[in-house]
Amino acid sequence: MDGRSGAAERPTWRWGSLDLEGAAARVRRHLPAALAERLEPAGAGDFCFAFRGDGWIVRVSRHAEAAEAIRREACVLGRVARRLPLAVPRPEHHAPRSCPPFTVHREVTGAVLTRARWACLPAGARARVAAQLADFLGCLHGLADEAHACGVPELDGAAMAGRLRHAARPELERLLEAGTAARLDHFLAARAADGESERPLALLHADLAPGHLLYDEASGRLTGVIDFGDVALGPPARDLIYIYEDFGVERCQEVVAAYAGPGASAFMEEVRAWYLLETLAWTLERLHAGGRAEVIHGIGEITRELSA
Repeated sequence: MDGRSGAAERPTWRWGSLDLEGAAARVRRHLPAALAERLEPAGAGDFCFAFRGDGWIVRVSRHAEAAEAIRREACVLGRVARRLPLAVPRPEHHAPRSCPPFTVHREVTGAVLTRARWACLPAGARARVAAQLADFLGCLHGLADEAHACGVPELDGAAMAGRLRHAARPELERLLEAGTAARLDHFLAARAADGESERPLALLHADLAPGHLLYDEASGRLTGVIDFGDVALGPPARDLIYIYEDFGVERCQEVVAAYAGPGASAFMEEVRAWYLLETLAWTLERLHAGGRAEVIHGIGEITRELSA
């Protein structure tokens, strides 16, 4: 297993119901005997079943969208991994006829960096983590040319704002106070006319949430970044929205300062604008799905951001 991507392969598996045990049984037939014997469940998400064995990680796609995501991930990381300053997975992609498409890669080691752990680091270590992450993102964002051959999607904030403006008026305005609804419409109209699509695109991780950043507890340094299943092309600020949401404003500002330097204030405003766009989209999805508690949370976030 050399971590190279089988980017040209396309899955021939016929999708149906498959549980964790069934996925393990299917994938074992296509693994080296030593790994197949040691394979153990490591988790089940909306996209993949994950397994661990003998220092390897195996991720089995649960549906066609997931299969395409892990194919893109393997393709992109096969092109850029050696050029990044932190360890990342180097997946090998497989799409046999008798198994859902899956990837295999050496496990990236480190403890999961949570909000609480980052906040509890000494000031010097917190600054180092912020600088390391900023350096990693600067390198990753400069590798957009490597992604085009992998079919990576493009995120267009102006187009997204236009779609949301059309959808949010009938769906969300009745849940917002009049002043907040007016600010929302003004924000979306301005973003829709922004011309963001004319700017250079960056290669984005697009899901830098807790669980995807690894660090060494002894040194307080980042050791790796994992889970590139949402890899995309888009504005650099889009990559910081989960740092802002999940790790907090202070940690996000530290990363932005290290990333953008004198332009940190304007860059932070872009991060918050992208966070608002994505929160709007998520809240609309939850509204259609009937998730009342989640909609209430989303409305609270939208109101807070528009009032800031």
